[in-house]
Formats: sequence, structure tokens, C-alpha cells
Amino acid sequence: MFKKRNQKGFTLVELVVVIAILGILAAIAVPRFAGANDNATRAKVQADLRTIDSAIAMDRANGTYVAGTTVIADLVTRGFIASAPVPRNHAGNAVVYGIGNAAPDTDRAIATINAVVYRADSVIP
Repeated sequence: MFKKRNQKGFTLVELVVVIAILGILAAIAVPRFAGANDNATRAKVQADLRTIDSAIAMDRANGTYVAGTTVIADLVTRGFIASAPVPRNHAGNAVVYGIGNAAPDTDRAIATINAVVYRADSVIP
């Protein structure tokens, strides 16, 4: 009278459970990777600052560094760095590179992010 049918496929409950699990995994994974770009930008800025600091030290040792007048382009022209770092966008704020001339022997590479000045040894938030 009743024939047994082969039923293939997933039930609605099984599909809902799988979708719920995928949603939970996505909710965990997305925030972890969302900040990866910002972390990479901060690391790049600090690496650029250390490179410029090294170029300043080499320029000073070479005797061509003039405090208060040397800019990053001068370090490129003199061959101490290959190219000036490209300004980047950090968390919606422009990153501007320069050389801080506080005193003749303490010139350091600086980056300005959202009107706050950072050096290679300072932590960029």
C-alpha cells in the first residue's frame, strides 16, 4: 500500500543549524581581521621612521647633515635612502613624514597622524 521513498537532502533543521554555526564563526573571525590593516599601517610607519633615523645618522656621520634645513628629500638626493616614504592613510587620518629639528644633535624622523607627532620609539595608537 505505502511505498517507502528514498528521501535525499537535508532537513530544514539541519540547514538552520549549519547556517547558525557559520554565522557564529563569521562573527568571531571578522573582528579579528578587521584591524589587520591598521596594524600593518602602524608597523609600516614605525619602520619608515626607523629608516629615516638611520639615514639621518649616516648623513650626520658623513658631515653633510645640516640641522634645521635637511629634509627627507635631501636624504634621498644624497643616497642615504632609496626613496621618501609615501604618505599613507592611518585610520582615516593622513600620515605626514618629516624631520623634527628640536636640537642639532637630536633631529629625529617624525610622523604626524591626526595632528599628533610620533617618533620611531613612540607607540602609534
